[in-house]
Amino acid sequence: MIVTRQNDLNHACRALWRATLSMMNTYLSLRGPARRVMLARRIARNFQTLERESFMFTPDSRDAFTRLSRRWAHLAGWA
Repeated sequence: MIVTRQNDLNHACRALWRATLSMMNTYLSLRGPARRVMLARRIARNFQTLERESFMFTPDSRDAFTRLSRRWAHLAGWA
């Protein structure tokens, strides 16, 4: 049972990572500042989740998620 939950978490983290990459690409094509801020907030939250929940990623990757979370929070006006 624990292995299945860990497997499910790993799949969810990979899916979240792919979705976040897609959102980052979308961010580049948006023109409206309000939409960009809202998307930047979502991206920052995704990186916070990945940083916190993704034990399948290496420590270096989790450190990168921390930096990216701060960067996107800044773009969202949170910093």
